[in-house]
Amino acid sequence: MVCIMWRAGMRVADTNSFFEKSFSWLIRQVEANKHKPIVALTHHCPSRTGTSHPMYEHSSNLMGHAFATDVLDSFGIPPTLSSSPIKAWACGHSRYNFDFVTESGIRVVSNQKGYPDTPTKESFAYRPDGIVLHISNSH
Repeated sequence: MVCIMWRAGMRVADTNSFFEKSFSWLIRQVEANKHKPIVALTHHCPSRTGTSHPMYEHSSNLMGHAFATDVLDSFGIPPTLSSSPIKAWACGHSRYNFDFVTESGIRVVSNQKGYPDTPTKESFAYRPDGIVLHISNSH
């Protein structure tokens, strides 16, 4: 696992380097365990589509990269193949709740309470009892 700590004076090049190290680690783990069902847990969202409020999902929103990166189809798995070893991906950071399944069969979920002092329509979708993931060992 890669642990990243914020520090004063951090630059874009630093965060890009952290991403490359973390993502390389994740790809190695998925490859080494591709015959087992995998659940990925990350702070940032693995897709820029469907993981933020729709008002933020447009190509001119450069801040979107601060919350999500398009990595779902980066594991050598064609997007139409339904046998991805990654069965579910739970994430946060966007203050937006979602639950969808990709074409490759990855369930992408987020159950965020949001900021306590500024409730939004999306935070009312928060499920205090959590989300249950049923993960099958079959491919």
